[in-house]
Amino acid sequence: MANSTSRSGRRPPRSGDADRVSTDESFPAADAEDEIDTIDEPDSVMVSDASDEENEDFEPTGPSDDALVFDGPAAEADAGETFVGELPTDDVGSESPVEKTEILAVPSENDTKVPVLTIETPDGQISDVDIMKDKFVLGRAPDCDAVIPDSLVSRHHAIVEKREDGWYIVDQNSGNGTYLNDERIRDELLYDGDVIGIGDAVATFVAPGTTADQAPRLDATQMLPQSSVLPSEGTGLTSATMGPGSNKKKKLILLALVLFALVAVGIVAKMILTPPKPKGPTPQEIAAQAKAKAQAEARREFDKVKVLAKNEKWKEALPIITKIASVLPNDKTVKEYKESIEMEAAAEKSMETAQALMEKKDFQGAMAALTKVSPDSGQAEDAQKLKKIIDDALLTDKLEKAGKILEEKQWDEAIAMADSILVSFPDNEAATEIKNRALEEKEKSKRHIKKPGKHHPKKPPKPKHAKYLLMGQALASYKNEKLDDALSQASSSGVSADGVKVLRMFQSLYKKGMEWSRNPGESAKAIKYLTKAIALDKKLSGGRGKISDTIKKKLAKVYFLQGVDAHTRKKYPLAFNSFTSALRYNSGLNQARKRLGDLEIEAKKLYETAYVIKGSSPEKAVSTCKTVMGMVKKRVIYYSKCKKLIGRIRGPMGDTSDDSGGF
Repeated sequence: MANSTSRSGRRPPRSGDADRVSTDESFPAADAEDEIDTIDEPDSVMVSDASDEENEDFEPTGPSDDALVFDGPAAEADAGETFVGELPTDDVGSESPVEKTEILAVPSENDTKVPVLTIETPDGQISDVDIMKDKFVLGRAPDCDAVIPDSLVSRHHAIVEKREDGWYIVDQNSGNGTYLNDERIRDELLYDGDVIGIGDAVATFVAPGTTADQAPRLDATQMLPQSSVLPSEGTGLTSATMGPGSNKKKKLILLALVLFALVAVGIVAKMILTPPKPKGPTPQEIAAQAKAKAQAEARREFDKVKVLAKNEKWKEALPIITKIASVLPNDKTVKEYKESIEMEAAAEKSMETAQALMEKKDFQGAMAALTKVSPDSGQAEDAQKLKKIIDDALLTDKLEKAGKILEEKQWDEAIAMADSILVSFPDNEAATEIKNRALEEKEKSKRHIKKPGKHHPKKPPKPKHAKYLLMGQALASYKNEKLDDALSQASSSGVSADGVKVLRMFQSLYKKGMEWSRNPGESAKAIKYLTKAIALDKKLSGGRGKISDTIKKKLAKVYFLQGVDAHTRKKYPLAFNSFTSALRYNSGLNQARKRLGDLEIEAKKLYETAYVIKGSSPEKAVSTCKTVMGMVKKRVIYYSKCKKLIGRIRGPMGDTSDDSGGF
């Protein structure tokens, strides 16, 4: 039965069609594409008021290739007019509800965006990198997804990883750590605009919709079932070619279009009403960028601090690390460096203060300055060495003062000064000699006190009872290093023949010793002659005078040079004896005292070696320990440790009187 249509392509309503709207019609999803009319005017529904008679000239040409053709009972039942009106919500009297089309929003594939990292390197280059993988590797290695050529960046530094609840930044146990908004992290969720610090590079994470509770974007709508989609214009489908259920579908489609138009209008209105975003970065972004830049600069400066600390340049490192700590207050490594540098800088300052006070002979102040050196400082051992030097300098100063008091014949004061020295240094020979001389001279002064009423004539001293071989003018010339004058004045000064003989022998030894001392390779010969000369000097003048001081200083220097040579050749016992002898003749020779301190350090290493090899090479361990005992004093701890170690290997030690140096 042919259906008549209006000129607008719509069929006028016919009685009875309204009753068929609610019939139980269903369209399989597989045939949905063939059951869609072409909508010429989606904004309005055109209904013709003309009668069938006014359309008698219309002759249907039959279904086109794109038209929906119904066969069988369904086609025959379409004999009425098309119903146009409100779509009923319920089918009264029907057992099943009228089929409804649901409109859902689905994300548009074309609008899907991937996260982007905006990476800024220290040289100012900026690159945008799309994160196209679920695990995006950042690092210095060539196989990374984003290669950052920075020495502070590890080969595989960090990973940007996609998980169910968003994107995460995961540190890969990097050497210098990964920072998220200035905080060092291990595994953290990323949000749009987060700033990632990797070495000196700064990466900004840009990915809208990365918050954990953010819903997915709804960019388009979809009509369900999905097979029911609108045909394109020009398909040739009209109401004349649709089956009995096409009117209902057409209403649903029109409703969907209206809803879609409303949504589109809302979006356009929002775009018009929403003020445009300000051009350029916001103040917060500027502040974040400035902070990130300051932190990157601080990390570069931190590398300089490490070099300065390695070279023990504490004063230069202190102001730099202080500034870095103010920029990176939560960095544990920076805190540790700052504490260490502050301690070492304070120790260095205390050491310099102590040395300056020692030069001014303020020994008590120097000792007080050294107490400020922390025992945890790397300079604690140097502080102990300096303390020994100050002790020796204090001893030398006291001895000089005691000698001057003795020359001024203040016997009691000289005895008191000598006693104060012997309290701290009971074995000091110089202090003992000063005390004995003061006691002797004090006793002599008591014997020569004149009693009232009696006259004791002064008797000339007898030559055979003279204390020294030289006397008078000959003695004075000798003390002033005028040996030829002393020889010519010997007879007139009452010097005996034995005295003249000893003086000539001294002159020969003194001359040869001074000549050999000028040759560094002949230290042994110089020591031989000068040692004999110093022994004769005691007989001639009691070891006092300018010539005595000259011989002692020369002997100290020769012994020191011999010790340096022995130390260089690792003949440690000989070096120890030489340095000790140098100090015996010149207690103010600090270079020799420093060398003895170096020998103690090497003795520690040798002892540790002997202890390690005591099981595998016991004889070598014993030999090494004997070397240690010959290169340090008995009071040094490694002397007693080596003695015990030898006792364990060979049993208790016997007499060690044949050992040299330090025994």
